[in-house]
Amino acid sequence: MEEVNNIELFENFFQDFYIDKIQKAVTYGKKSIYIKFSDLSIFNSELANNLLDSPDIILNCALDALSNLKFNLIPRITGLTTNIYKVKELRAKMTDKLVQIKGIIKKTTKVKQETLKTNFECPSCGNTWSIHQKGNLKKEPRLCSCGRKGHFTVTSEEIGDYQNINIEELSEEIETTEQPQQVKCLLKGDLCSSNLDSHKSPGTKVNVVGFYRTEEKSAKNNAKLLRRDSFFDILSIEPIGSLELNENISDEDMLKIREFSSLPFNDLIVNLSISVVPSVYGHDMIKLALLLQQIGGVRRTGVDGTNMRGSLHILLVGDTGTAKSQLGRAIKHLMPKARYVSGKGASGVGITASLVRDDDGSFALEAGAMVLANGSTLIMDEIDKLKEDEASHMNEGMEDQIISISKSGINATLMARTSILAIANPIFSRFDLSKDIPSQINIHPTIISRCDLVLPVFYNYDSNISDFILNNRTYKANEPLKLIPFDILRKYIIFAQSIQPVRSDEINSKLRDFHKKYAQNTNNGQIRMEYRQLEALIRLSEASAKMRLSNIVEECDIKIAFDLIMFMLQQLGIDNHGNIEVDKIFTGHTQKKKGKYFEIMEIMQSLILKSDKGGVSADDLYEVILNSGMKISKFEFGVLLDNLKMKENLIYETKGLLRIL
Repeated sequence: MEEVNNIELFENFFQDFYIDKIQKAVTYGKKSIYIKFSDLSIFNSELANNLLDSPDIILNCALDALSNLKFNLIPRITGLTTNIYKVKELRAKMTDKLVQIKGIIKKTTKVKQETLKTNFECPSCGNTWSIHQKGNLKKEPRLCSCGRKGHFTVTSEEIGDYQNINIEELSEEIETTEQPQQVKCLLKGDLCSSNLDSHKSPGTKVNVVGFYRTEEKSAKNNAKLLRRDSFFDILSIEPIGSLELNENISDEDMLKIREFSSLPFNDLIVNLSISVVPSVYGHDMIKLALLLQQIGGVRRTGVDGTNMRGSLHILLVGDTGTAKSQLGRAIKHLMPKARYVSGKGASGVGITASLVRDDDGSFALEAGAMVLANGSTLIMDEIDKLKEDEASHMNEGMEDQIISISKSGINATLMARTSILAIANPIFSRFDLSKDIPSQINIHPTIISRCDLVLPVFYNYDSNISDFILNNRTYKANEPLKLIPFDILRKYIIFAQSIQPVRSDEINSKLRDFHKKYAQNTNNGQIRMEYRQLEALIRLSEASAKMRLSNIVEECDIKIAFDLIMFMLQQLGIDNHGNIEVDKIFTGHTQKKKGKYFEIMEIMQSLILKSDKGGVSADDLYEVILNSGMKISKFEFGVLLDNLKMKENLIYETKGLLRIL
């Protein structure tokens, strides 16, 4: 009687609240109708509560109600207002209840097929059965009423789609010492549709509503074990992003955000920058750069479909013990979805994406840190410890903002709109300003060249820092400054990210003039600034406008971008003659070093032409180079040869002889 009453309630609910949505779903060929839990609660709170406790029974009533109304649709519930848990909070008491979890998709398998229902016929008497299939083993009738035992004929089968995904708890919900928890999830039916691929892609942040299930485990002899496997049977899946945080910004929060944004520009910069990393004293320009990185520029698509990234990449280099890692951890703590990895324990596929074996032996696509941090920041501490061949996996993600996989029959493209904050220590722990950066840190120049800013963090004694440490890391020296509360700062940044400022012709002209002034080659062939720096200027100026919550890039924003670029060039890009040379930062191929490269190659080519062996030994080459008058140490000569062999791929060595490729 109660079941009939529930069916009638659902019939009234659909007719009063959802008839237009149902008819629209049927018109567009949809197989499901999505029902907001809040709508059902308003209609009948008792029915909604029963749905949470006995979802299988109540949803069958909803299905029967739709059938009675002549609609062949599956009811799917979204947006629970209760029974909302973290992945790590799922427990046995929630088994077969309707619950909601939030997380990020870590792994996705391809769509597979399973038997849902099997129809059997008895060959002796023609009797028929329909058996719904569940679990891993097919169920068959054992005995017919005519007395026949087994060996019944399968007349037809109903086949359905299913797909597995793994959902990992959000990084902002994980304590520093905790291991991220995952739950295996099951998608069925139209949830496997290609139309929902964007909802199921690794790295996507999702809200899922469904049933927490457990199933028996079997030993090799098919004996049933007491321990059970658990999984999440998904009823609905919805992607979420930064807009969700915008929706959670209250009117009171918005008033505070507007209050801070109305501060004089210089005061706004100081307050926001210090609030980003209040536990570290000084480093004002670096904090400003990190703030702008979290806000980001404007992502655009060219007329030919080419994507132009808005994400900013920053490399922090310098002496050990200068709070570089602390700056990175502060950003990880501040930004939703941000990830923190160390080059010591990371691999290329762990950073990007990989193919892993699923339980049934097939391949599944698993997201790495860069994909999981999509839309946020990936902090890569000690990136210099990452092997060169592993680091090469990052190139596509840093520039094109995608990760492509093409292995074992799987071709996929994952979004990686991620800002990279890389942190590196020099080889001998102390940075030497007289030398170029690539020769002092173990990072391939292609990674460095993709960074918008390379910023130095040097050790200099400052009594204020000592006082700061001794005073329990409080901003005693800056007490008049007004720190922005953490939760408001996070919402301020997320809100600023949604702004899309534009540049006027006048602003573009100023950007062009600045770049032209520093981009033209000097008389001795030095390149002071490249087009990558122009793109960095654009992104930084847009981020500055967004920081002001402005829809227009103004001259003050350009000045901020100029100051940061010039801070980088003047700190790290000055050669021994006091000239700016961008190659000293990004490639290591300064004009002086290029001259040595060319001279060594010319001498080597001359010796090879005179030799009947087709090559020359390193010792013989070094002796001839010294006799030519070139001033070069044995160590520097060895480094140049290694660069020519491993980085430039211009020469190779075999049987003790150097040869030209």
